[in-house]
Amino acid sequence: HRDLHSFPTRRSSDLFSRFVPENVVGEVLASADGGLRLGGVQRTATVMFTDLRGFTSFAESLPPDRVIAVLNQYLSSMSDGILDHGGTLVAYMGDGIMAVFGAPIASDDHADQALATAREMLDVRLPRFNAWLREEGLGDGFRMGIGLNSGSVMSGNVGSERRLEYTAIGDTTNTASRIEGMTKGTAHQLFFAEST
Repeated sequence: HRDLHSFPTRRSSDLFSRFVPENVVGEVLASADGGLRLGGVQRTATVMFTDLRGFTSFAESLPPDRVIAVLNQYLSSMSDGILDHGGTLVAYMGDGIMAVFGAPIASDDHADQALATAREMLDVRLPRFNAWLREEGLGDGFRMGIGLNSGSVMSGNVGSERRLEYTAIGDTTNTASRIEGMTKGTAHQLFFAEST
């Protein structure tokens, strides 16, 4: 009986650890919210959206297996940066990433975490990725767009029994996405809101 009872928690931990830092998994599973059954919480948090400029047109010139390999190389590096700084991966949208800092576990320094992540992405991880692309003979590399916004965020697990996703919704999220979009056509790769 005990083994049957512990299985969902173990499975929850495995699933949850894919998109939150390891130290957060234990906290969430131990909390009253109960891990993957996390209903909905309101947090003051910082939402990040990132985009890889020009990737879609680049992808059309390569065979599919090459495109996926390049995309995985990029997403792996950027995701590690997010998780290493205490962020939660919310979604991949092609070459775009959505992450939140300060949810589901509250954090006093969510804005600092998000900004440190963005700077590491632009100063360390993107140059390293671009150097790898040059070594592979795949061009000179890319620029990024990153948008950050801080405020009230509603987060929790949504979906169905067959597919569950963690999400963070609200005006803070929508504005973060728009801020990222505003970097297009400018010399800047990072914009963030006054609230951040």
